[in-house]
Amino acid sequence: MASSRFLTGVRNGSAARDDRQGVPNSPAPLSIGLPVKNGAGFLAGALESLLSQTFGDFELLVADNDSADETAEIVHDYARRDPRVRYHRHPHDIGAAANFNYVFQATSGALFKWAAADDLQHETFVQRCVTALHDAPAAAAACSAIEHIDEDGTSLGITQDLRTSEAPEPADRFADLIRYDYSCAVAFGVQRRALAARTRLLLPFWGSDRVFLAELALAGPIVMLGEPLFQEREHSAKLTTQVAKRQVSAFNRKTGYGSRFLTWHHGAELFRAIKRADLTPPQRQRAYAALAKWAMANRTKFARSLARGVAETAVAPLART
Repeated sequence: MASSRFLTGVRNGSAARDDRQGVPNSPAPLSIGLPVKNGAGFLAGALESLLSQTFGDFELLVADNDSADETAEIVHDYARRDPRVRYHRHPHDIGAAANFNYVFQATSGALFKWAAADDLQHETFVQRCVTALHDAPAAAAACSAIEHIDEDGTSLGITQDLRTSEAPEPADRFADLIRYDYSCAVAFGVQRRALAARTRLLLPFWGSDRVFLAELALAGPIVMLGEPLFQEREHSAKLTTQVAKRQVSAFNRKTGYGSRFLTWHHGAELFRAIKRADLTPPQRQRAYAALAKWAMANRTKFARSLARGVAETAVAPLART
């Protein structure tokens, strides 16, 4: 293991701060952002999972999106016991995407990790990801294979479905991350802030996490550890489950932007990701070619999106009435 002071495992937040080369109030090398709304059901377990990491030199910001349950009480209890925990409550629901982006923008660590109020990670998850980034200086992020669990913690299976996310060619990485058939829990790995900041983070529409990951892959490789050290919980109250079933329009409450022309919008944002990326002309052309191949493979999905968008546009005035 590398000898960097950032890789020293500690469990206590105060000890972590004291080890920062004696510099008072210097920022933690890792920031963890946990956006949440009405997540009290699994929140305590998620916080325990984060605070018991062997890599303990981090700040943890919990951004409460105007919860109506016991979320605030749970976080305040942990904040009283652990100085690494900060709590912020938005005065109104700003939408899920905006809350995810808030915790990124309101923290400062050179490394960053999103966390969810219902997921768990092995106590060595962060340590292993930080080590992987240390060993791969050009990498934009690191994550592990994903184990899916149910409400009771029973395993539902393991996915390790990225193929070329570590390839040296940006277009190959981009092609891997624009697919629909992999777990987006990869976004909950550890990222280099400087490279993640080149992206637009999460955009206010369903599925924008795939656009973010594809954009991040253009900035650098995404290292995948073979062991399933991250557990993604599947349950009926999960935000993505509710949005998928159209029970809520959570990604932008102000616009309600949901399924209308969604695939077309998704494709347009992938095109913009290539256009704004720091690529050489040949790299950019190869990325455009990968996008064109993806669009052709999903032509049926584009057709259905067009038909649904036209239908929803036609009935929208009636719905408002």
